[in-house]
Amino acid sequence: MKAVQLTPLKQRAARLGLGLGLAATLALGAVMPVGADDGTGTVVLNAGTRSVNIDNFSFAARTLNGVSQTTTAAPVIAVVDPSGSSLGWNVTMSATAFENTGATKTLVATPRVTAATLTDDNASGANHANAVSYGTPISIASSAKIASSAADATSNGAFTLTPTITIDIPYNTEVATYTSTVTVTITAAP
Repeated sequence: MKAVQLTPLKQRAARLGLGLGLAATLALGAVMPVGADDGTGTVVLNAGTRSVNIDNFSFAARTLNGVSQTTTAAPVIAVVDPSGSSLGWNVTMSATAFENTGATKTLVATPRVTAATLTDDNASGANHANAVSYGTPISIASSAKIASSAADATSNGAFTLTPTITIDIPYNTEVATYTSTVTVTITAAP
């Protein structure tokens, strides 16, 4: 077999053709991946349990003066709805009779919630639009709803509920320290 001699012009053209062919192959290889595939990422979110927590609190002390008086307290209640259901919720409150140690004296009083604020702990402390408005005081001598949320995504999360509880002190009340057990519950809104 006889070797073919290329002229210098043909040699340059051949080198240019090989260079362009190699560049095109590399460019197409970068654009058209070989063996590509897609995957799916999954996140599983499980529902948490609704909860409320109220710490011990005190009413403002009063000095008996022969005239009926009132006193108030503003306990802080942590309300948490991590259910993710967006169904809304209700918070109820009840209070037992106010009695002294040993239950020898009872304060004749009807505790009632006269106002409340509900702050969304997740929204830079903004007042929550779903707090119950109090046109008339709500007696908590038996269980009563004191706050609720809308049945939408704004009901999910953590909130601070601060009700104002007022009790009457009759003019003829006996001197003592009176205590009541205050219970709060949270349920899904109907």
